[in-house]
Amino acid sequence: VIQRLQSIDVTQYAIRRIKCTAEVFTGGKINRRFPADRGVNHGKQGGRNLQIADTAQIRHFAFIGFGWAKPVPINPSRFRSYRKHSILVILSGVLSNFILAFIFSGILYFLGGIIFAEYMINSSLLCLFLYYFLLFCVQINLILLIFNLLPIPPLDGFNLIAMLTKYGNKFVDFMNRYGFVVLLFMLLPFFNGSSMLTLFYNNALPLFLSYFSFFWGLFV
Repeated sequence: VIQRLQSIDVTQYAIRRIKCTAEVFTGGKINRRFPADRGVNHGKQGGRNLQIADTAQIRHFAFIGFGWAKPVPINPSRFRSYRKHSILVILSGVLSNFILAFIFSGILYFLGGIIFAEYMINSSLLCLFLYYFLLFCVQINLILLIFNLLPIPPLDGFNLIAMLTKYGNKFVDFMNRYGFVVLLFMLLPFFNGSSMLTLFYNNALPLFLSYFSFFWGLFV
């Protein structure tokens, strides 16, 4: 039952829906302060009336199981400080992943034991669903946080480095040309059936979770 629940599409869809909404909302808040004309037409002004994806993206998500949110348009000409506010735009999506992981880790820390115990006593599938829903919310947002910080175009980590370095930086130029090859190499299972990215996740996720648990433990 646990294995079936871990792979249930409803859980995955609900988590991704929350994640995409949060990312578009944070981007929309920045867009409200620095609006672009396209933002109003796309229903994203100020995070209201969010249009998360178009038809093609919804089909991609439904049939392949992987999707993305539509980018929130901004108008850099309205930035008082181009570098400062561009960095805020870059970090908005990453910050939304961190905030969601942090909040759900707190809920899981305080209620996870109670919910799982209720499942063990009464065999409630609803309690089991809630437990793994909270767990997946933490894990998926941390995975996306780490992935988006990779210095590979067009991810946020690369955009941040490009914004903080001078024009013509050798690393930025190299990644612009060969970033896809580097990402492909990181995804291939060269290390005993595991990819470099998987090994990195397996070490980084427990570190994040231990920090979250330490923080929430201060309130017990």
